[in-house]
Amino acid sequence: MKKTSLAVMTALLAAAAAGAMEISLEENRGQRGSIGTVDLQAVFRRFPEVQRAKQSYAEVVRQAEEQVNLKKAELIRLRADIAALKAEREAAARAPLYAPPPAPSPAPVAPVAPEPTPVAPSTGAANPVSGLPGMGSPEPLRIAIPGMPEETLAPAAPVAASTASAAAPAAPEPPAAELQARAEEQLRKRDAKVKELDAAVAAKEADLAAKQASLTSYQTQVEKDLVDIESRRSEMLLGRIYAAVKETAIESGVSVVIDKTAVLFGQGSADLTDKVLKKLEGTLP
Repeated sequence: MKKTSLAVMTALLAAAAAGAMEISLEENRGQRGSIGTVDLQAVFRRFPEVQRAKQSYAEVVRQAEEQVNLKKAELIRLRADIAALKAEREAAARAPLYAPPPAPSPAPVAPVAPEPTPVAPSTGAANPVSGLPGMGSPEPLRIAIPGMPEETLAPAAPVAASTASAAAPAAPEPPAAELQARAEEQLRKRDAKVKELDAAVAAKEADLAAKQASLTSYQTQVEKDLVDIESRRSEMLLGRIYAAVKETAIESGVSVVIDKTAVLFGQGSADLTDKVLKKLEGTLP
């Protein structure tokens, strides 16, 4: 048995060395196969289910982005509220305390005309005025009183000309204790307002931090969900395409199917792209 095998092996090696041994596929039909190609890019581009999946996925992404934008807008409003509260707090902290009103200035008093100086009767001394023509010694002014003789008329007393009314009395200044009480009350109110605004700012900042953390968590979860959705839909579509390719290959008697974009040269290979698309369209609901 060993001698026979050795003789056959020797003969085959000799024939191979001489280049005379060839095996034809036509003679060995059991081992014969054929290759088919499919343009997967064209399948994804022309398959209606792929387009619907893309539109559905785009709508999911749009809704997620809308929710993210709403949360971001809420953060922007919170930051604006915090800035306004801080500005109000600074203004309240700088508010001046109570100060008494200024004392009113005294009313102007009209000038009073001076009283005329009485002129003594002449005693013979030279009077420069009486020596002028038509200018004698001035007579005192007398007022006629009914029922009294002219000799007893008394000279009228000079009256000061004044048209100004008496000045209004100035308002009394509040006592120092009252002013101190007002200042302390104003200070108490100012401190209470500042504390109230500080508490409002702290509450808004805590709300902002919580919403910022919520937004970060939401974005992370949304990205994960979108990846999962895309992965599931891609697997579903690829599964349907693979099933259609397999059925088409069996019906066409093809044993190997490869992507057309990966083929550098394929003489005589069968292009199954159109058949696969028809198979996929036939499985649509």
